[in-house]
Amino acid sequence: MKILYGTAGWSYEDWYGTVYPKTVPKGFNHLQFLARHMDFVEVNTSFYRIPSVKLTSGWVQKTESLDRFQFWVKLYQQFTHERKATRPGIDSFKKALEPLAQRSKLAGVLAQFPYSFKLNTGDLNYVMALAERFREYPLAIEFRHSSWNRKELFEVFKEKGLIWVNIDQPLVSLSLPLTAEMTHPEVSYFRIHGRNEQD
Repeated sequence: MKILYGTAGWSYEDWYGTVYPKTVPKGFNHLQFLARHMDFVEVNTSFYRIPSVKLTSGWVQKTESLDRFQFWVKLYQQFTHERKATRPGIDSFKKALEPLAQRSKLAGVLAQFPYSFKLNTGDLNYVMALAERFREYPLAIEFRHSSWNRKELFEVFKEKGLIWVNIDQPLVSLSLPLTAEMTHPEVSYFRIHGRNEQD
């Protein structure tokens, strides 16, 4: 079993003096620095807007000397939070993934659904339809509401080859508890959301 470690994003002000040097030299590149110490990075930028091919090609260029380093790309929020997976939007997103996929830099894509997204027939059908649209990539799916924590759903994920995302998150109300499910034959995904001082 191989365990790979990565971070969510790479550009944070409070990382100076902890992850990055407190004072960085001119021309310092955050992604290149992180790629030398991690196995992958989870891309946050793509959640807020569909990245351009120029941008994703730049990620490849900055990390091409590190063969093992890859990217998990988070799906655009319109697909997961607004549930608007339009054909033009999907096509644009896939176009942005091409430079990463062509250079074996794309580990997979991550669909992160919000706490308000609860298990019901309509929402389950939406998840399956979205998974079908991205069937050519390893797809990790994260739910935050406990209604999705069902053995029957794990079986569906296994049948479809989808990756159930196990999460460690602060437990409030009906939030999904910590799980340890492996629904894909080769990949398990664990996201640590962090705790505040009281947790």
